[in-house]
Amino acid sequence: MFGSIADGDLMADIGIYCSNATTEQVWVVQMQTSLELVLNATWNNFVINQQINHTAIANTKLTFDNLGTVSKHADLNAELNDVILSVVNDFNTEHSEGLDIGEIIPTVKFVRGLMAKSIVTPYQEDGFVFAGFRWISDL
Repeated sequence: MFGSIADGDLMADIGIYCSNATTEQVWVVQMQTSLELVLNATWNNFVINQQINHTAIANTKLTFDNLGTVSKHADLNAELNDVILSVVNDFNTEHSEGLDIGEIIPTVKFVRGLMAKSIVTPYQEDGFVFAGFRWISDL
């Protein structure tokens, strides 16, 4: 878990800029909010499997409103929660098969052959992170 709304230990500043064909980037809005995120992740043979299971945004405060229109929204928390839920759903869908490090860094494919069955997971034993691998010379 990253952040805790109850503890207020993960604050995010969100700035929104707008532009179009006739106007360069203009700073429109800035907000400060509390963020909470639960990410489950495992490492299995150099493939990272991750899924975001929970997100929450609360205590959002508008710190800058260049247009004077955003402050008329009744619930910035609900608006931002809808945005982050969409981003999380896209992330989970895009990474449903895991992230194969060997496809990103070709040398890892060689290392994967040396360190067979590498694993790092919190799901082996409650309260512990299990990690290990088998070296190429192990029988």
